[in-house]
Amino acid sequence: MKICHLTSVHPANDVRIFYKECTSLKKNGYEVIIIANGAKNEIVNGINIIGTISIRNRFFRILIVPFIIYFKAIKIKAVIYHFHDPELVFCGIFLKLIGKKVIFDIHENIGISILDKRWINKPLRKTLFNIYNIIEKCLITYFDKLIVVSKLYNKRFPKKSVIIKNYPIINIVETNNKSEFLMPLRFIYVGVINEDRCVFEMLKIISILSEKKYNIKIDIIGEINGDLLKIKIDKYIEDKNIKDKVSFFGRLDHSMIFNIMQKSHLGFALLKPTNNYLNAIPTKIFEYMMFGLPVICSDFSIYDYYIKEKNTGICIDIKNIDLSVNKIESLINNIDLMKLMSENGMFVVRNEFNWESEEKKLLKIYQEITNA
Repeated sequence: MKICHLTSVHPANDVRIFYKECTSLKKNGYEVIIIANGAKNEIVNGINIIGTISIRNRFFRILIVPFIIYFKAIKIKAVIYHFHDPELVFCGIFLKLIGKKVIFDIHENIGISILDKRWINKPLRKTLFNIYNIIEKCLITYFDKLIVVSKLYNKRFPKKSVIIKNYPIINIVETNNKSEFLMPLRFIYVGVINEDRCVFEMLKIISILSEKKYNIKIDIIGEINGDLLKIKIDKYIEDKNIKDKVSFFGRLDHSMIFNIMQKSHLGFALLKPTNNYLNAIPTKIFEYMMFGLPVICSDFSIYDYYIKEKNTGICIDIKNIDLSVNKIESLINNIDLMKLMSENGMFVVRNEFNWESEEKKLLKIYQEITNA
């Protein structure tokens, strides 16, 4: 059976889209096509990737790319279309109008996330928030199924939605004797680099620990949001004299990230308390756990079950860096506790928080739609 995934925002090799969902579908007998903005036309692991012209400007991407993707999509003549971005809602509607089965994969709380987007003029955010909510109420139940990552949409559309968490694919690896936590202790951060994701708070923590003569380093993997921010970061590192403590890697593929995680000891997952972040679990915390890294995350209640109850790391208050540093000091001075958190993290990922448990839900959705 031919199915087609559509994205205007994510790369074709996005972990959730390609490595989790599409790979799971492919290995279970589906013919899988991905249409992605700016992708290269190629076949990877038996999955056919079809690209559009690359449009990165947000305004033109939102205005033009959905139409390009729609016309490419109808040529595919797939049985099920599965789209991943809110700007493709009308593309999905048009596909429904010509009799196709359509799934909307909602990766985040879209309405709330609009209120946090700094690139949108602040007075305009509330208006766009209201417009999107109207569109959502009028159109979203028209789709055959909604895949969501949080309880919020599941409660809002209980008959249409299924929660599929963004848990990692189990990767049982040799941890290079991480249980010994040998010096220097290596911190790691993976993800977009911006102020809402606490880049300066991480650097300040590293700076203070360095001043206290701890033998530490941090590897930061991901894209920096803009040239101005890069200048500010470089100046901060120079002013704090921590250049030898900090390594930036830019965006890397997953295998290279995992190679660095193998050599790391503790994982940062700090976020500022924006509307969207307060209600979302970043995938990186489960990947840190998978590699035996105690997690250092923001003190949000949504993490309590994963971090505090499972004893896989510590939650800190980013508004109080001195107190946060004290908590981190207590952790890194207690090797036995770090070993316990490391073992707990690996155990819960291998037995509970893994993609294999979510894959079954995905396959069930496809079976229900095709049998309807």
